[in-house]
Amino acid sequence: MKQLDPNMIFIGRPASRKTEFTSLGTWLCTLGLNIGRHYPEVSLIVSEIHETRLVLMRNLIVKMAKEARCGKILMVDPDAFPDTYVKLTGVDPQGRPVYADRFRPFFDAAWSFMQANRREMGPMVLAAPARGCSPDNDVQVFFRTTDGRMIKISNDEAKKQIGWHRVGAVGTHLMLIDTEVFSRLEHPYFEDVYRDNTHTKLWQGQDVMFCRKCNEQDMPVIVNFDCWSAHWQDECVQMPGMEKERRQPSPAVAPSQQAPPQPTPNTEPSYTVE
Repeated sequence: MKQLDPNMIFIGRPASRKTEFTSLGTWLCTLGLNIGRHYPEVSLIVSEIHETRLVLMRNLIVKMAKEARCGKILMVDPDAFPDTYVKLTGVDPQGRPVYADRFRPFFDAAWSFMQANRREMGPMVLAAPARGCSPDNDVQVFFRTTDGRMIKISNDEAKKQIGWHRVGAVGTHLMLIDTEVFSRLEHPYFEDVYRDNTHTKLWQGQDVMFCRKCNEQDMPVIVNFDCWSAHWQDECVQMPGMEKERRQPSPAVAPSQQAPPQPTPNTEPSYTVE
């Protein structure tokens, strides 16, 4: 792999033939302003991928990021609504942002966490939690049991979680990925895996398989439950317990100067088995 620039971020948008939702466009504009104002060391390459196959687009994003020597990949889906619940109320005397509650902007939280923990933890994948499609709108986060099984956290348990948690897998809805991750994985990085050779019974999708591969190489996959992203489907799918909320993204804000939180020690709430 070419020498990577740790402060260069490739923003990969696997848009396919769809149109991105306006909430994502607003977020991307806000993100660019925020990075320009408060992260002068960071440079961006933004690319919108138009292919018909999701797995192809994800692998292509990685290929393009490596060729551009980007040390980080920010992967965001066209139906994402990041930072849905972040509400900025002002700034303190030191110029640090003050928020109405526990919710924080994903990029600020993820970038701070990665910078603070990269030396100790190595290459990592950081993600925002989101829910899936109707009728169940399950949270797309999986924990690993001690015997190696992957189980999906229930909506009721998910809304109780706060802060960073190391997980078995998470949907590739919104991720900040250390590009070095891919130097330790074999091709294909993203792939759907089926139960039989007819490829008519899906075992695990490309996002779960990618996370599995990372965890098998002891590269942590970590989710921040203070950085929920809503998910545009037939309607805007909110985090559990917030279905009636309709907050809009906040203006660009300075990153928090406080020390980033550490991953929560392994505690196993009662998850529902997928």
